[in-house]
Amino acid sequence: MFAEISAIPVTPFDPDGEVDEAALQAVVARIVGSGISLVVACGNTGEYSSLTSAESQRVTALTIEAAGSARALVGVGGDIGTAAQEARAGIERGAVGAMIHYPPDPYISDAGLLRYYEGLISEIDGVVVLYVKGRGLPATVLERIVAMEKVVAIKYAVPDLLLFGEFARLYRSSVTLLCGLAEIWAPFFWMLGARGFTSGLVNVAPELSLEMLRALQEGDYPGAMRVWEKVRPFEEMRARAMNANNVSVVKDAMELRGLLATGTVRPPIASLDETGRAELTAVLASWE
Repeated sequence: MFAEISAIPVTPFDPDGEVDEAALQAVVARIVGSGISLVVACGNTGEYSSLTSAESQRVTALTIEAAGSARALVGVGGDIGTAAQEARAGIERGAVGAMIHYPPDPYISDAGLLRYYEGLISEIDGVVVLYVKGRGLPATVLERIVAMEKVVAIKYAVPDLLLFGEFARLYRSSVTLLCGLAEIWAPFFWMLGARGFTSGLVNVAPELSLEMLRALQEGDYPGAMRVWEKVRPFEEMRARAMNANNVSVVKDAMELRGLLATGTVRPPIASLDETGRAELTAVLASWE
C-alpha cells in the first residue's frame, strides 16, 4: 500500500495567518492530478505542530475531499486522547489510517514509549504508519510495535545509513519501509530496503518526484541519481540550519512559481530572507 511516494501537502495560510481552505484543496488536487496516489494530511511540511486540533481536523477533511479516489493518511501526535480523536475523525471521513508523529516530549523512556504507542494504536481503527526520527526508537520498542497487526509501514527519518541498514535487515520482511528524508536520501535508503519515500517537493515539482520513483522501481540508479542531482540544491536549502527552512523553501518556491498567492508560514517558522529567495529563484530556474 505504501511502496510509493507519500505526498505531504503544505497548509496554505492567507496573509492574516488563517488556513486558506480553497488554496489547500487546489494544492492537494494538483498533487493527485500529477499521478500521485497517496497523500498525508497534517504532516510536518503541512505545519502540523502549529495547527490547533480543530484546524487539524478541518485540514484533514479538506485534504481527503480534494484527494478524491487517492488514498489519504492523517498525521496525528501529541497526547493520546487528542491524537486518537483526530485519527478517528480522519478515518471516519475516508482516510485509510494514521501516521503517528514522533513524540516531542524531552523526557522519554522505553516503557513510556510502549505505553504511548500501544495505547494510541489500540484506539485507531485503520492501518498505522510509524514516524521514526530524532534519536530513533530503541530496539525493544520497535520489536513490540512492528509486531502489531495494524502497523504496516515505518517512515524512517534518521539520517544514518548504517543504522537504517541494520533496521532494514531486521524489519523489511515485516513492514514496508519508507525513506522519511525525501528525495535527497531516497536512492540510498532504497538500496538498503526502503520501497517508498515521503516528499514535500511534490508541492512544487511532482514530475521530478515521480521520475525518481520510476527510476528506483526499475532499478535504474543512474536515472535516479540524475534526478537527485537536479533536486539536491533545493533539498539542501530545506535542510539548512537544522531543517529551519524545510517548509519555507517549499512555500516560497510555490509562490515564485505562481502555485500559491503567498508563502506565509506560522511561527516558529520564518519565511526566507531576500538572499534566500534569490538563491531559490536560481534553483528553480535551473529546472527549466
